[in-house]
Amino acid sequence: MALGIASSPLLLFAPAQPREVGESPPWSEDLSPASVHFYRDVLGLELINGGPNTGFSSLRIPDIEFPIINLQQGPPIVNWGRIIFHVSDVDTFWAHLDEKGFNAESPENAAWGERYFHVHDPDGHELSFARPL
Repeated sequence: MALGIASSPLLLFAPAQPREVGESPPWSEDLSPASVHFYRDVLGLELINGGPNTGFSSLRIPDIEFPIINLQQGPPIVNWGRIIFHVSDVDTFWAHLDEKGFNAESPENAAWGERYFHVHDPDGHELSFARPL
């Protein structure tokens, strides 16, 4: 399924300041097969380095030059912020995640002019999927 994650620049929001995607996020993931599976097989990101049984992996949106997420073996760091992905159709993307067994919040229209929902990855990191109204 083509998920429709936008190829435009995304922002990584951490508590202190927004960071351009392509910078390493301030967390480590346990590189279990679940972490790589989620980002590669469920979200549709392209694995460009590493894999489920390595100490470090990089993934990116297909056809984009820079990696947007680096997975590093180690204890996860949670409650740092969230990654916001812009998608072509929020409701279709929500249905895809629901079908895959991820319990995402129901999509809603925000006062700031986006339709969005939140979900947690296998290690508890909050992700948001949004589209301007």
